[in-house]
Amino acid sequence: MRFLLALFLTIIVNCVAHAENTTPPEQSTESGSTPEVLNPPEPDALRFEDFPAKVFQKKAAKNIRLWPQDDWVKELKADILEDMKRGADFAGHYSMVMVGCGTACIGVRMVDLRNGEVFEFPESGQYQLDLDYSVKSRLMKTMWIDGTVCVSQSYEWAGRSFKKLSERRTELGDQSELCSFNPQPPPDVTPTWDPVNGWRP
Repeated sequence: MRFLLALFLTIIVNCVAHAENTTPPEQSTESGSTPEVLNPPEPDALRFEDFPAKVFQKKAAKNIRLWPQDDWVKELKADILEDMKRGADFAGHYSMVMVGCGTACIGVRMVDLRNGEVFEFPESGQYQLDLDYSVKSRLMKTMWIDGTVCVSQSYEWAGRSFKKLSERRTELGDQSELCSFNPQPPPDVTPTWDPVNGWRP
């Protein structure tokens, strides 16, 4: 009987000692683990109000002079000054100037109405270029045709240059008229626009 009791106590002591020396496995805390990479938002998912303009000046300064005076500015100076009369229409104090540069080609520059500085636009000269923007926002959305593909992009004006936020390419085939912020219906279709299914008769 004493032998069995001693054996039983020995087993209990060994079990307790094993439990005290056993620690749960630690969770991995490797700093080199790769974080989840999220896809950039599609252009139409970005909101103008999330990129508010910070400085506002509706009209051009008096006796404003355009600079730098490159060939484009010199050739189109009269058109630029005429467009500037509309006042600021982008990012608080900029005027977007758009002129034709060939068949369905749109050239774009941006003028700071405070000092006359002229900035180039990244997609200037693209085929069937369409822009969507606001005087209250630094967000610029573009659409243009590359062959049979509609390219949709979003840019943020960062003060001295445009920063691309996203880009999406959509195959349109022969329906290039859909690559626009205000798409026009084909001549034989009743103008009922469905954002999902396109023009519907």
